[in-house]
Amino acid sequence: MIFDICLVELNRIRKTSINMTNISKSIQYKKIVISEEKENIKKLQQKVINNYRSDLQCKILSYKTEIMAIQNELLLQSCIRIQRRVRAYSRRDDLVSLDEIKGYRKYMIHLKEELINTRLELLLYSDDLLSFKNDYLTNHIQYINDILLKTEKSVLDFQKHNYSLNKIIDSSYTLLCKLAAKMTISDVMKIQGQIKKLTGFPRYKELLNDFTENIKI
Repeated sequence: MIFDICLVELNRIRKTSINMTNISKSIQYKKIVISEEKENIKKLQQKVINNYRSDLQCKILSYKTEIMAIQNELLLQSCIRIQRRVRAYSRRDDLVSLDEIKGYRKYMIHLKEELINTRLELLLYSDDLLSFKNDYLTNHIQYINDILLKTEKSVLDFQKHNYSLNKIIDSSYTLLCKLAAKMTISDVMKIQGQIKKLTGFPRYKELLNDFTENIKI
């Protein structure tokens, strides 16, 4: 009867130790996640600034390219008209109307204004970026902080659970040592063999010593 009780308590220690090991691994993983997310917050600000500046530079290049294309077209149309007057060509298939040329010029003026504004925005991007950066970062940081709070709460819950499991192990540990005094030598040796197999329990050697010290020969 006492031997069977000891086996039950040893099995309880074995299972509880496995649970505690798994929980400890989960805690370590969650702590790594917390650390990585906090580091991501620091990196995010510079990443957003760089991306935003690159976007402004792309817009400037686009405006300059489009303005150059319109200027080339207007120059071509001027050359065609000069040729038409000098050489008295009756018609040219690639000649556009004066209204279309006015439209080109009006659009080019608009592009130049956008180009100037974008260049100014790039020069002052740190000020212009402030509201954009704050809105983006605030939302993202809030999202990360929500995750961090949940993860930190989960870690605390795991730690509390580990504390409860440790109390279960302590209870079984104490009972085994008490029962050692009431067991036969044959059963004691069997239990000692079982304790030596508890390698997943960090205190198994300590348990073996305490159990052995309580044996009454």
